[in-house]
Parts: sequence; C-alpha cells; structure tokens
Amino acid sequence: MIPRRALLASLAALAVPAAAAAPAKVVASFSVLADMVREIGGDEVSVTSLVPPDGDAHTYEPRPSDLRAIQGAKLVVTNGLGLDAWMDRLIDSAAGGATRVVASAEVSPRRMSEGGRQVVDPHAWQDPRNGVLYARAITEGLIRAAPDRAERIRGQGARYAAAIGETDAWIERTLAPVPPDKRKPLIPGLKALMARHTGDAAWQRKSGAST
Repeated sequence: MIPRRALLASLAALAVPAAAAAPAKVVASFSVLADMVREIGGDEVSVTSLVPPDGDAHTYEPRPSDLRAIQGAKLVVTNGLGLDAWMDRLIDSAAGGATRVVASAEVSPRRMSEGGRQVVDPHAWQDPRNGVLYARAITEGLIRAAPDRAERIRGQGARYAAAIGETDAWIERTLAPVPPDKRKPLIPGLKALMARHTGDAAWQRKSGAST
C-alpha cells in the first residue's frame, strides 16, 4: 500500500502545470534591431540591446557586460553594412555558440555622398522594403536559435513583415499626388526611403524624388 503522504505528494505534483520554457536570450547591437526582435519573437524571446536608445551605434564602445551578454545568448543580431563593425570583434572575443544574423544580409546597399566621397548607407531599414528583408532575416535566425518555437515565430514574423509592407504601400499612396519637384526629404533619414534599395538613380527615374 502506498503511504498516504506519498500519495498526496504525487497528486499535488500532477496538479502543477509544467513550467514554460524560458525565453530564448537574444542580443541585438542597437535598439532598432532589438525592437524588431521583440515584434517577431514576442514572449518567446528575451532581448538585450547593447547600444541604448539614446546611444550612437557608429561610435559605441562595448563594455565587459556586453561580452557576458553575448556569451549567454542563443542569437546575436547585427546590422552589418559597417554600422556596427565593433560587434565583429566583440563576437570573436565572446567565443560563444550563439547563432548570428546580419539583418541586412539580403539588402542591395545604397551608396550616398558623404564628405565628398561615395559610401554605403548603413541605415537600410529606413526603407520599408529593406525592413521586410530585415524581418525575414531575423525570423529565420530566431527559428535556427529556437527550433522548438518555430511555428509561432514564423507566424509572428510573417505578420510583422506584412505590416511593414502595408506601411510601404501607404507611403506610396501618400506620395503619389505630390508633384515630382516637391518630393524632397526634410530629414536625412528619409533619403534611404525615397532612394529605395535599387539606388538613387532608379528611384528618381521612377518617382522624381530628390535626394
């Protein structure tokens, strides 16, 4: 006969639901990428942004805590295109087993004039079409890092990419009635949006946008 105390303990254990799996730890180089990871990963991820929202990803100086964060992560997300090149050294130093995603990997880089020379514009996400490519890259990275959560992550990633696409369509509709000679960005960040990922000349031919 099973002792009464042991029987009650067994029944109590059966009544407690299994603990949910801990969120997958993700490190993003700066806050824009971290926001994308949160939108796609939802409750399945715990995200750390190394550069704070008011920081500058171009000039950021990594701290020892950043190295530890990467060592404990399952996924590391960087921008690429030279914006967060300091992450390369940090990831090498961490020597961890985290999956790495370069969000801009599928982007066709846009070149711009800076200081009298032609350079790659690293802020590719400012064009919604590139934002969709970022979302897809991050989605696939999250699935590789947490394959047991693939179905939910894939669904959330698809919805997020669709929302960016809808924003792009809204911008197209809004811009359509504006005369070509009035299409001039008021802030530098909008140049990437108006130039499109096919390059300045192609976008100017298409819409008459001034960059």
